Amino acid sequence: MKTVFSRMAIFVTILFFATSCENRTLQENLNTGLLHYKKVRFINRGFIDGYGIEKIAFFKEQDSNYTFVLKMYDNAVNDTVEKYRLGIVFFPEGDTLAPFSKWWFMEPTMKKVGKYKYVIEKVFLPYQKLDSIRLFLTDRKGYNGVKGNVLNLKNLRL
Repeated sequence: MKTVFSRMAIFVTILFFATSCENRTLQENLNTGLLHYKKVRFINRGFIDGYGIEKIAFFKEQDSNYTFVLKMYDNAVNDTVEKYRLGIVFFPEGDTLAPFSKWWFMEPTMKKVGKYKYVIEKVFLPYQKLDSIRLFLTDRKGYNGVKGNVLNLKNLRL
């Protein structure tokens, strides 16, 4: 009986620390501007003035749920970010069974963590591998064409 209880207590403790470390990892990486995160991609491009992306990263939460992080330029303006919807198209890698792209539209708000600015959203990705993603802006009130530059990204690690 003691052995079963001891093993259960150890398992719960390990599970607690593993979960805490994952959450802390996201927060620690946000605090450092994604400096040491291995699955980060440098973008260094802007959609329009006041809305530029320095880096992109995906933090796996569980199964196909991810936290999608855009590290914004220091001169990014929240009023500009909140004026547009962010469209994202995920294209699966050719050898996956899912033949179609997945679309997401977000109404982002810029968040400040320490001295860094981010757009942080939860996304569901049913794919194990991505060929590419496409990011673009549209009006928040409804689709009225793409505004500014379209960013096409390849070779992303999830």
